[in-house]
This record gives sequence, C-alpha cells and structure tokens, in this order.
Amino acid sequence: MDPSTLRLILLMWMSTVPASPGSKAVPVGPTQLERMYLEGMKRLTNADHSDDAEGIKLLSAAAAGGLPDAQYNLAVSYERGNGVERDPLKEVEWLGKAAGQGHVDAEYKLASCYRTGTGIGADPAKAFYWYRRAAEHGDAEAQNNVAAAYVHGDGTGKSVSDAARWYERAAANGYARARVSLIFLFLGQTGPDYVSAEQWLILALAVRESLPPAMQQQLDGLQDSIEGRLTFADKKRANDLASDWSRAHPGAGSRPAATSPTR
Repeated sequence: MDPSTLRLILLMWMSTVPASPGSKAVPVGPTQLERMYLEGMKRLTNADHSDDAEGIKLLSAAAAGGLPDAQYNLAVSYERGNGVERDPLKEVEWLGKAAGQGHVDAEYKLASCYRTGTGIGADPAKAFYWYRRAAEHGDAEAQNNVAAAYVHGDGTGKSVSDAARWYERAAANGYARARVSLIFLFLGQTGPDYVSAEQWLILALAVRESLPPAMQQQLDGLQDSIEGRLTFADKKRANDLASDWSRAHPGAGSRPAATSPTR
C-alpha cells in the first residue's frame, strides 16, 4: 500500500479509537470520508488501472465509514469489475446501504436489481418500492417506471389515475418519453379521452427531436388518427390545455433521465 493511502486509512482508524479507557470513539468527519472517497475515485479512473487496488481500499474504507456516495460507487465497482472481481451479491449489499440513506441513484439501481433478479431474488413488489422511493426523491426515470408499474400492475395494483399522475411528474421533470406514454394511456382507457390524448400529442411533438426514431414514427401515425376524431372545439380545448401545462412547467424540456453517469 502506498504511503498516502496508508495515511488516509490510518486517519480513519485513529479517529475511531477511544482517547482513554471508557471514553467514546470519535467518528470520522464527513470531510475526512469525502477525502478518502474522492482520492479513491481518482485512482480508479487512471487509464492504465495501475492504482485500482489502492483506489478500492480507499473507496471501501469510505463506504465502511458510512458515506453514501462511496457505498454507491463501491456497488458500481462490484457490478462492473472495476478494481475488484464482479460480485452481484456485494453490489446489492452496498446498494442497499446507500439506498437506505436516501441515495437516489442507489435506490433506482436497487429497484432494477429486484426487477431483474440481479444479485438477489426477483421481487416486483420490492422493485416497485425502491422505484417509488427514487421517484419521490425526484428521479424522472423512476417516476416513469412507477407510472408503468401502475399501468401493468407490476408490484402494485393497477391504477390509471396513479399512472397518469406519475407519468405527468416524469414529463414535468424532463422525461420526454412520458409524454408519449400519456397519449397511449388516454387512448387505452375504456371510453378513450381523445382531448387529453391530443393535449399530450401536442406536448410530445414539442420535444419530438429528443425522442427515439421509433417513437417519432409513432407520433406521426397517431396525429391523423387522433385529430380525425376531434371537433374544432375539442382541438381548441386540447391546445389550451397543452399551453396551460407548458406555462405551468417552463423547465420541462427534455433532459437526461439518469442523475448519475455511473447508472
């Protein structure tokens, strides 16, 4: 172990040793843990991987000290084999620790592990729980996934109203695909709501270029089929609704879904 790594780890150890018999250990401060974490991440990003072993030691020490970012990135290292052997069980273990502290990317990734059964038994209800946690913490992609779960009854009961609410939150949070999902949601109800479908078609067309080519083609096909069922008054109502929504959500332009590049 090189001297700088040893000094940082010794700092953490010494900070937790009681000063005298019967006294309480003094926990490592956030700044010290963050130093270890940042130095560990720096070493893990060396192109030649020559410092991977030292980087993992520092990252592991910061994670063991309770730093959520370190716990999350240690989980990612176990997922990708970055400085360690790939280990889905340890990936899930560290995701759980970070998610338990409200780390939104860990919540999302843990939900995905429960959805796919990666490193843990597949469990739709737990996947929904952790997607919902991430959604409540503002993750747009998680909000979209919660909406989809309500549509399909995946880990929760079916609910069109809850699906619409969460798709709209995802759309307001910059997740453009949620606008398309809302079109299909309103078309798929018993007694389709063509005015609402037209509203979301207008809003989806406003971010058309940010959508995948397949979705762009879907929009082209939907335009004629929806608008052909609307009266002039219906079209005006849909346009007014779309304009009102845009004014109420001025920052809802399409943004990257994931909050972290490591996700």
